[in-house]
Amino acid sequence: MPIDMWYHKNRLFYQAATGATSILTNPDKPRILGCILADSTKEIYPSWTYDGRVVFEDSIFVENVGLDSGPVYVRNGFTTFRRCTFCNNFGIRTGRIYSAYGTGQVDFKDCSFATTNNGMTISKLSTFNKPTFLYSESGGPLNLRNTSMISMDSDRNSFPVERSGGYVGMDETSKLQCSEGQQLLLENATHIVYNEKKGSLCPLNVTALKYSCRSCPAGYYRLQKGTSRGLDVAAAIECLPCPFGAKCIQSNIAAKPNFWGYQDSNFPPALQFIACPEHYCPSEDSQHYNSCHSDRNGTLCGQSAEGFSETLFSAECRKSAKCNKYTVWSLHSQVSLESRSYGLTEG
Repeated sequence: MPIDMWYHKNRLFYQAATGATSILTNPDKPRILGCILADSTKEIYPSWTYDGRVVFEDSIFVENVGLDSGPVYVRNGFTTFRRCTFCNNFGIRTGRIYSAYGTGQVDFKDCSFATTNNGMTISKLSTFNKPTFLYSESGGPLNLRNTSMISMDSDRNSFPVERSGGYVGMDETSKLQCSEGQQLLLENATHIVYNEKKGSLCPLNVTALKYSCRSCPAGYYRLQKGTSRGLDVAAAIECLPCPFGAKCIQSNIAAKPNFWGYQDSNFPPALQFIACPEHYCPSEDSQHYNSCHSDRNGTLCGQSAEGFSETLFSAECRKSAKCNKYTVWSLHSQVSLESRSYGLTEG
């Protein structure tokens, strides 16, 4: 049940921009203005004294949708999430958690964010598909400790985190991770703005970070997943031309009908594809580069799957339970010989 309440001067207001919970309090009292001193070598940010504090512990937010955000909307106050899980939550305007313009501080500790689909449709009328895990415009601090954000969204472009406001802290045990085939990129537009505080010029640090997951262009692929540790993004991952026998759509590479793929390079990881003997590999579109018929597996699909046995003079495998108990056949399949002729090893 959504909780959307705002207390202000003993009056209670409601707002319905969030699918699960909204936290709205009065603006907080300034503690440090955060003006940058001319002779200072330290990064300085504004801070506030928080009267309103909210803590979520061991909470699970799943499949919430809202106008501004799916699970949580925060404005002002100090909100802490400990050991919380966020999965498949969506908004229309912003992200899954929205820290709105104001003074609010939001801390995450031992939390996890994940997505396994591209959006949700309610009653065939509204589509909620904003892919951002965390969107923050608050001037207050944002801290992440041992928190993971893992995107399995296959869209060509998505933005796991967007931040424009005050201090951002993300320790080395926290990570961002894109889906397979996507590179994690960081746009850092952090800058200084000049305000007037108490009749004097006050330069302020404004953090502006945007993390995005980017797929290869059409006709290219990559096998790695873009990642970060803390605020540092791993080195760029090379996009490779789509090889013969494969199809490359967005971040996915898969075998064409009657082809089978294998990795032939580690730096960077790269695939090659060869034609598969008839009835060994799927004859229709596949979602994987090394798919086999349901009763086969192994290199070039040259083995029977677990619980199946080879049949004489046929590419089909038969359930072992249906085999004749009193007859033992010693077979060396044609596909195993063909696999060796390609110089492949099982693995």
